Amino acid sequence: MVDEPQPNTHTWPATSHISPTPLGIVCMGHSTPALWISANTTWYVFNFRARLIRTLLEQGFAVTVVAPADNYVQRVEALGAKHIDLPMAGGANPIRDAWLIVRFWQLLGRHRPAILLSFTPKPNIYGALTARLRGIPVVANIAGLGQAFAHENWLRHM
Repeated sequence: MVDEPQPNTHTWPATSHISPTPLGIVCMGHSTPALWISANTTWYVFNFRARLIRTLLEQGFAVTVVAPADNYVQRVEALGAKHIDLPMAGGANPIRDAWLIVRFWQLLGRHRPAILLSFTPKPNIYGALTARLRGIPVVANIAGLGQAFAHENWLRHM
């Protein structure tokens, strides 16, 4: 005879600083969990993650998009998300990349989101690094096959 799984009957004390949140995420000190979405353009977030933002807002998250300001900031805000302007230079300029790391560090320390979702290379690398050092969970996403697989080369055959 197989035992049936028991339902979760745990209740949270009213005075607890740990609260259950949508999707089962437990956040320290957040009554409404702050979830950050970071990418290299606000255009990207609006065009490819608008549905995700709507779903997260419906689930009770406070969503903030952290990306360079562009013509899509108002559209992201119209969805119900907040926006933080974080300029990200294209290319591999070590000084600009070091400054981006410093800015991620400052913003994550000031705002302390419950989780960071990142979607493009610089947020995946620099955002994830600084968030983990700050003790903030990260979900780094890589969409598609990437440029390494776009051309006929050895990576494509792996």
